Amino acid sequence: MTNKVPRLAILCLMCLVLAAVSSLSLGQARGDALDFPALLVPEPGFTADYVVRETMSQTVAQRTGLFLFVPVEEMEVFSEVSAGVRYTVLERSVDATEAVLRVDVQALDPRTEAPIDGQAWSATYRLGPNGAEWLAGSVIPDDYTDLVDPNWLARWLLTPEDQRPSVAVAPGYRWQAKAAIPGFTDEFPAKDGEMTVVGTFVGWEQLAEGYGRAARIVEIFTGSGEVEEALDDELPGVMTYDVRGSVRLAVVPDAFPYEASMDVNARISIQVGGEAAVFGLSGGVATVTTWNRTVRRDDAAGAGWFVNPVAAEIPEATGLPSLRIGETVRGVLTEASDTFADGTAYDAHTFYGETGQTVVIRAGSAAFDAYLMLFGPDDELVAEGDDGWSTSDAFIIARLPASGLYTVVVNSYWEGELGEYELSLDVAPGADVLRAIEQVGRLRTPEAWTTDDLMEIEEMLWLLLDFVYAYPVD
Repeated sequence: MTNKVPRLAILCLMCLVLAAVSSLSLGQARGDALDFPALLVPEPGFTADYVVRETMSQTVAQRTGLFLFVPVEEMEVFSEVSAGVRYTVLERSVDATEAVLRVDVQALDPRTEAPIDGQAWSATYRLGPNGAEWLAGSVIPDDYTDLVDPNWLARWLLTPEDQRPSVAVAPGYRWQAKAAIPGFTDEFPAKDGEMTVVGTFVGWEQLAEGYGRAARIVEIFTGSGEVEEALDDELPGVMTYDVRGSVRLAVVPDAFPYEASMDVNARISIQVGGEAAVFGLSGGVATVTTWNRTVRRDDAAGAGWFVNPVAAEIPEATGLPSLRIGETVRGVLTEASDTFADGTAYDAHTFYGETGQTVVIRAGSAAFDAYLMLFGPDDELVAEGDDGWSTSDAFIIARLPASGLYTVVVNSYWEGELGEYELSLDVAPGADVLRAIEQVGRLRTPEAWTTDDLMEIEEMLWLLLDFVYAYPVD
């Protein structure tokens, strides 16, 4: 029984604050006015490094009854944790309401901000209106999961979406909203879990060179509620809480936020027992909890913590446009391009793929004989491809084994061959069996075949093989 008291208080507080973590971004700023976007993620290719620090302190203010027998040190808690975090935008929907981010994490000593050896992770998340969803990569330890989760880049205001300003607002604008206290609505049957949020667009501030200007946003919130809770089946109880705090933001239009902080002060009282309890046991405890999280932009420090996300044994991705499904990008192999041990030049591009997708990748060049390689999220070679029926193009058809970041390597087959190329990525439409039968039937007739005809048949055969390999067998 003694271990449940601090667990309740800590759990309730963390459920309260972590689901509403703190920040804001802006869509377009027109002069001094600003619009509120659905998501605060910039365009694909943008990267930002942060130092994120969180502290929590819980002390006992009062206790009675059976809680007098619980050692105070078991109910009082102090914790602090810090990490360096790099967010990289891999994908973003046209309407900017969904995105895919790579999150690189380096655990830090919270006092000195020195990296902790062996404590580094990387994962991919999908962001949308409902928050962040882990997709692939490292399973980040519990102590750091909420600290580095990009949920704050999706659910960036405490103010509910239907109560936010719907038009561009000028500095000095204030709004007020009612919101459910996050965390209690699902895990706890709160009878009165509403909080009041007062927001203010304070104004614009010029940042350090290279960061532009930021809009200062403040949200002040207060709330209270009551939760039916019990230490066990035989000891019913009620928990009441009062919470207040603030969110302070420095956000930059069309970029990642510059900094953010959130402060929470909560008084949580638990009263258990009474006549309905076994042997009439009863008691109460009141705790005072303070929680703080700061998110500070620090690209200089991040450059020392993080390496390129593509592993060293795989060709490093260049600054060329990220490859997205349905797109065609252009590149050029030059004397300055990276080379393999055999002297052949290459470029590397990355894209996000999902488990089970069948992708078609094509590289074409009039200047050199193209060769393609596809590496998976685990840095293993997934597929490679040479010429189709043309003399210089290459293509790959592959079923992706896992969700995550893939690397496509465009390589010249012969040393010294350089020049421009086009690279495209598409999702295979599936095997058209009837069309394949029709085309195979044409092979029996002595008619002239074009290169395009032969490439179509070759692609169909690969798709049919993919269909066969994927078919479940006993």
